[in-house]
Amino acid sequence: MTSRPSQFVKEIRAIGAVEFALIVPVMLLVWVGTVELAELHLASRKVTVAAQTAADLIAQEKSVTEAQLEDVVAAVNAIMVPYPTTSMSYDLVSVEADTDGNLSIGWRFTQGTASTGIGGIPPKAPPLLTENDSVIVAVISYQHQPLFDFGIVTEIVDVNISEEAYSRPRKVSRIPLIE
Repeated sequence: MTSRPSQFVKEIRAIGAVEFALIVPVMLLVWVGTVELAELHLASRKVTVAAQTAADLIAQEKSVTEAQLEDVVAAVNAIMVPYPTTSMSYDLVSVEADTDGNLSIGWRFTQGTASTGIGGIPPKAPPLLTENDSVIVAVISYQHQPLFDFGIVTEIVDVNISEEAYSRPRKVSRIPLIE
């Protein structure tokens, strides 16, 4: 006569179901993590392209107006599709050097959620300038929000992506903001 515990150990009909029940949660966690990391990477790439495009669009002009800068923001928003742009901030700056090499901000256009507190000359701009020169700086920030909201995943994946792009004016040495 066999005892119940030894019969349980010898029983193999449900071993596949037990293995499945043990492996599925781990595989789902790996899949969710992979999807979230892929989304984060794609959003980061779009922010990079958006910043480079914003700086390049402004650098092609002889002068800009606030309406044109708002059009640049609209172009950046179009680049970010399908990601929501409600959590984005835009800091578009013309950094200028005079005949003595003194740096100043010719104009600044900010828009978006994190535009408060932005100020000063971007730290990477001074080495790019010589006398009577300017550079256009586009700083785009995006608050990435995860696809899956499981509480702990939000803490890990909810990241602020920020990208800076620099471009020299092509047609003039300084691009003025016309009001």
